[in-house]
Amino acid sequence: MGYSNCLFLAGFMLGCLDFTTAGSAYSLVVAFDIGTSYSGYAFSFRNDSLNITYADLDHQSPKTLSSVLLTPRREFHSFGTQAENKYQELAEDFSNNEWLLFRGFKMVLQNDTKITRSTTVEDINGVSVPAISIFTMSIRFLKNHFLNKVTKQFPGLEENDIRYVLTVPAIWGDTAKSFMRKAAVEAGIWNSNLKLALESEEAFIGWQTVMAGKEAALSKPGARFMVLDLGGGIVESSVQEIQQEQDKTTLKVVHKASGGPWGGNTVNNNFLQLLTNLFSRPVMERFKKDNMADFLELEKEFEQKKRHLAAKGDGNINFYGLASLVDIYNSKVEQTTLREKIAAMGFSERISYNLTSSVLKVDKSVIKELFSSPLGNIISFVKNITGEPGMQSVKTMIVLGGFGKSEIVRDELQKQITGLQIITPKDADVVVLNGTVLFGHTPDCIIARVMTYTYGVRVMENFNANIHPIEKMVKIGEKEMVDDIFDVLVHVDEEVKVGQEIKRDFLNEINVQKKGLFIYKSTERDPDYVTGKGCSLLGEVLLDKEGNISNDGRADVTFVFGDTELSVKVRSKTRLTMKYITTLY
Repeated sequence: MGYSNCLFLAGFMLGCLDFTTAGSAYSLVVAFDIGTSYSGYAFSFRNDSLNITYADLDHQSPKTLSSVLLTPRREFHSFGTQAENKYQELAEDFSNNEWLLFRGFKMVLQNDTKITRSTTVEDINGVSVPAISIFTMSIRFLKNHFLNKVTKQFPGLEENDIRYVLTVPAIWGDTAKSFMRKAAVEAGIWNSNLKLALESEEAFIGWQTVMAGKEAALSKPGARFMVLDLGGGIVESSVQEIQQEQDKTTLKVVHKASGGPWGGNTVNNNFLQLLTNLFSRPVMERFKKDNMADFLELEKEFEQKKRHLAAKGDGNINFYGLASLVDIYNSKVEQTTLREKIAAMGFSERISYNLTSSVLKVDKSVIKELFSSPLGNIISFVKNITGEPGMQSVKTMIVLGGFGKSEIVRDELQKQITGLQIITPKDADVVVLNGTVLFGHTPDCIIARVMTYTYGVRVMENFNANIHPIEKMVKIGEKEMVDDIFDVLVHVDEEVKVGQEIKRDFLNEINVQKKGLFIYKSTERDPDYVTGKGCSLLGEVLLDKEGNISNDGRADVTFVFGDTELSVKVRSKTRLTMKYITTLY
């Protein structure tokens, strides 16, 4: 499937992004999208970049479940639906105890401040393994699947011909991005061939390239769009503006990415919580432990019915195969009957269980209420952004992601958010892949971004009693110094051009700690000290180790901002070294 037949002539004339002439030095670009719930890949060649080919992971579907199965020896067995089906077979034979099934592991990287090399993820039964292993296995599976597919068709393709682009949520911090880069490199992708892409940005590129040419008002220079990416785990938004410079159309990000954990899986969790309230936690834990196959089948059944739930109409939604769960409940001594428990919870008119057919009948209104908490957060989130100064010019919101395909979600957004034209593309769940492939070919299509943090360097300066608290004074030789000054490079919410360079000369003996650069970020606009509120260490560059100090003790350092990752260039007497500045500890 590709886009070679789209109306690109009209699109270009009206201001659509032009990918018909890709600027990449690579023969092929492949995009890997590892989502909380689903993962997949797509690729295209430089000489026909709009003709995008998708993976055929599940019955010719471009995506499969984000599930990893490990053997009892903790070796990789399978990924996606194959992993889920194998584990289900094992559970049906009660032989799954030592196997490990991992789902939703992407969410462990949501809290950037707690990510380290030793960060772990838990399998479906709470067994922990290093998160880096699970991410690496996932990326390696997609990479191998892609290479097996493409090299059969093009046997002469070399590794250095391929640009790998890996999607990450735009709201992730620098440490999470660094973690993903490390996992990709461990999966066998060359560091120099890898680029990270921000999901909400690529979603807009994918949509705008294909659709905006059909409506002139959506393609004019200066038009602003909010992208609301509703995934399984994460909801995020960014605001982009179409720019026109001579004959080139580009995008500028005019509002920093933001969001939260309000994705579609929240509804699933609310359903399990409803059952826990109904049957009790001990009963649910025993059901999961002793009847894992039935538990997995119940999860699948709910997911399917959630996805196809209509916004209009009423009636019951039936759930089958709960006999083992009810048997466990009834086996508990001194327990109220299930009917009495349903009545006590106030659901006697809306939930019932038929012992003969083992069917749990749930009124549709109960299921719709499970959407209330994530939708409430999403709607408040959107209204807060559009209410900010300068955002009143946003007239269109594009809703993307798998959760965005829900009729319940679309209906509630239309009701609650007024003043915005809301567009939900037909292929909302694969638009990110489309945009990521195109971004890989022409990364300069985005010209500016808004900084999520304030970035700076820890430096020393002479102690001044009129400025610095006395407790900040330290003795270095005979000098009274302050050694934790936050020297700001760029500010939070500042618009920065992609590739913007800030050059500094650091005098090693005075400014730099331990002959290295320690780079910090902060949620505050103007932090004074690196120990202040909202400040955290981002990474370090050890200058002496790299031989980057000149004869007079100075280090020539250039910081590069505005790209999807932060980087630093250090010039020595003999060479120029460029590296990403985030370090995992």
